[in-house]
Amino acid sequence: MKKSASFLPFLVLLLASSLAAHATIFPVGNNDVTGLKSAITMANLNGQDDTIELAAGGVYTLSARDSFLNGLPLLGADGGHQLIIHGNGATIQRVPAIDDSAHKFRIFQISSGANVTLSGLTLTNGNPGAFHGGAIYNNADETSAATLTIINCTISGSSGDYGGAIFNDGAGGAGTTATLTVMNSTISGNHAIQHGGGIWNESGAIVMNVSNSTFSNNTSAGSAGALQFDGSNGTATGSIRNCTFTQNSAVSEGGGVNVDGASGSAVLTIDTCTFNQNTAASGGGVALDSASVSVSNCTLSGNSATTGGGIYLSQIGGGPTTLHIGNTILKTGASGANLAVNGGGFVSSNGYNLSSDAAGGNVSTGPGGFLDHTGDIRNTDPLLDPAGLKSNGGPTQTIALQSNSPAIDQGNRSTTGGTINNDQRGEPRPFNDPLFAAPAGGDSSDIGAYEADVRVISEVRNVSDLILTFVTIVGHTYELQSRPDLMPATPWTTVSTSIPAPPISGTGGIISVTVPNAIGSGPGFYRLRQF
Repeated sequence: MKKSASFLPFLVLLLASSLAAHATIFPVGNNDVTGLKSAITMANLNGQDDTIELAAGGVYTLSARDSFLNGLPLLGADGGHQLIIHGNGATIQRVPAIDDSAHKFRIFQISSGANVTLSGLTLTNGNPGAFHGGAIYNNADETSAATLTIINCTISGSSGDYGGAIFNDGAGGAGTTATLTVMNSTISGNHAIQHGGGIWNESGAIVMNVSNSTFSNNTSAGSAGALQFDGSNGTATGSIRNCTFTQNSAVSEGGGVNVDGASGSAVLTIDTCTFNQNTAASGGGVALDSASVSVSNCTLSGNSATTGGGIYLSQIGGGPTTLHIGNTILKTGASGANLAVNGGGFVSSNGYNLSSDAAGGNVSTGPGGFLDHTGDIRNTDPLLDPAGLKSNGGPTQTIALQSNSPAIDQGNRSTTGGTINNDQRGEPRPFNDPLFAAPAGGDSSDIGAYEADVRVISEVRNVSDLILTFVTIVGHTYELQSRPDLMPATPWTTVSTSIPAPPISGTGGIISVTVPNAIGSGPGFYRLRQF
């Protein structure tokens, strides 16, 4: 016992010492820009994993350049240790009142070799003038890789020549991969003087994964209104999942996303996403050149271009251009066909797509043209929610299906090799509607990014009230019904006192209904009825 007792204090002290050496936390008070700069400088040099904690809801206004074109010190490699900046809802902004050349700078530059995570931050008004990365420059083009992870952030109102919000630079030699991960974030209202209104990915070597995020109202004077994925002269691999691209615009190609693998390789997966009202000269939603792109379980609606309002394929230089498309809705916008091919390129349908136009084929509604696989439907209105893009639950806005949509139960969620068990909102799929028969080879999933379903999410008792929350379908109405017992002869009656009162119109999203004084008096059993 004495031996055990003598070792215990030593072990505890050793553990405490090890933890202290492993990580440092730097708290920074509201608008303490000097303190923020000092914290970054110390984190760059201490050989530890570090966390900088900003004041909850704070505002940090940068009034002058700190390092070349940056408002804050470079985020350094520090021997490969990780730096996390927790914003806690704070905003870092370039001084908004001054816009002369001396006050043009971005917010952050991530140095080669660094590993940085930004979370819970708003970055706004970054502007380095005619230089890359309006708000952030992730720079792996020097000697080693750079890794940037962005979680629950908003980047808005920023401008640069390439990458109005973010420039992800992998243009160095071997071993200098630029890795960019964006999750649960919003990239909105940024502008590129040349290309990539939201994000520009530059090869050499690029790895990019974006999920549960929204790109809106970004603009480009060249290509890629929202996002450029560039594998020219290198390699680019990545994915975009559960995202919404809306009202982005480019003067040339790719109002939403532009993918370019000329003289290199670009392979991109776009899965369970919504593209809505994006515009460009070519490829209002998506444009690809000398690249391989997979589009599955997506909804493209109201995108416009002179050529290829939905998706545009070209093969100007480099290797082949291939689009793999499955279980996707294509609805035309003001101009341009849903699919267009120019100068080469190949559309490989994996089936169960629904196009409002002929998709390069004849006037029939069955497979044909570019969409020639089992389960493909053409020349058919998908009957999307007339309310358009809105909050239907989940982290991003979606477009619901009407109750009589030809997309309901006519899909297969596994057309591109992987099984996707949730729609863009996170709702489980498939939901098998008994009013619709699945097609041959289908799995009763709905076509597109949205799965029309009816499902009770929660039942909450609040003092004497009952609150029922459930998912609805556009075009159906709902009411709560009750009865005092479960005897077969006892009829169900409408609960006329519910708030809102019946009939309750389906929105395609989530509705909560309250039954006042339901607990402790009156009927004992309730059900939800759809009409």
